[in-house]
Amino acid sequence: MNTSKKKALIIIAVFVVVIALAATAYSALSQQNASPQMAPSSTSSTAGSQSGTAAKSSSSKTVTAPSSTVYAADGTQTTLKNIADGKPMVVNFWATWCPYCLDEMDDLQKLYEEYGGKVQFAIVNVADKNGEAESGAAYISEHGYTFPVYYDTDHNGLADYQVSGLPTTAIIGADGSMISYTPGRLTMSKMASALDAL
Repeated sequence: MNTSKKKALIIIAVFVVVIALAATAYSALSQQNASPQMAPSSTSSTAGSQSGTAAKSSSSKTVTAPSSTVYAADGTQTTLKNIADGKPMVVNFWATWCPYCLDEMDDLQKLYEEYGGKVQFAIVNVADKNGEAESGAAYISEHGYTFPVYYDTDHNGLADYQVSGLPTTAIIGADGSMISYTPGRLTMSKMASALDAL
């Protein structure tokens, strides 16, 4: 084999190694970015979407849940911290265009009826499209749901909780710490287990 062929083979081999290293680095970065920056390694996810804030970081430090501004149906401004009022709380982000969200509404109603005296509920319509808040209010009224509904018209909740897909549910302890954060559809049994653990 002459020198020029050897050089060509070496260049090709180096090129292949560089491509392989670049692909590995890209894959690692993609996985890191796909995981919520504040989400714990134990965070569960189900059908739907992924994103969010956390119960604990990988170093087991407690994470305080954001106290985002939301609005009641009458337009009154409040915060999730005020809604919690020192109790544990379930925060569920949803929209009428999300079939997974609508699918879990009956379960949320049952949980509210069972735990409502001990746990606060904030079912937060993301109000991300024109008319979504109105559609959300109409849907709740039509189906007779009685859990408290709020509207994230300023999108503070979406930003603070890093919500990139719906539904997304956070369970917050009485001390304001994030207990769990679940992107996607939650089963009633999983939610009940989490609330019982409080």
